[in-house]
Amino acid sequence: MNVNLDYLLRDINDTPHEDKIQEHLFSFDSYIGKWLQIFLKDKEFNGFYCVDLILIQNPQLLVMDDKCKAILIDMTSVGTISELTNEKQIKKLPIIPADKIIPNIRDYFIDKKCDIKLKQE
Repeated sequence: MNVNLDYLLRDINDTPHEDKIQEHLFSFDSYIGKWLQIFLKDKEFNGFYCVDLILIQNPQLLVMDDKCKAILIDMTSVGTISELTNEKQIKKLPIIPADKIIPNIRDYFIDKKCDIKLKQE
């Protein structure tokens, strides 16, 4: 059983945080397969413009940018997500692959050369 140490020693349950993540999961579902703008809470990395949400796997989002590069984003670092609405701009973007099935986010990055940017608080 996966139990938090605070739960065992202090009888403090951390489910509100987990519930909040689950709530985010459902709110992001409607964006799968659409071109988006994602702004992060972290001002150093700012955000991503023109990305397609490919997959949600708690607590990460897998997105593809306009150059077809995959980006893995921690869901808790997302400030806002909104759809791109400029039709002219969307027409210039590559076609979103609809049949791409990725069972596990980690598997997607196996044997690929990657740039990794980490932010530690």
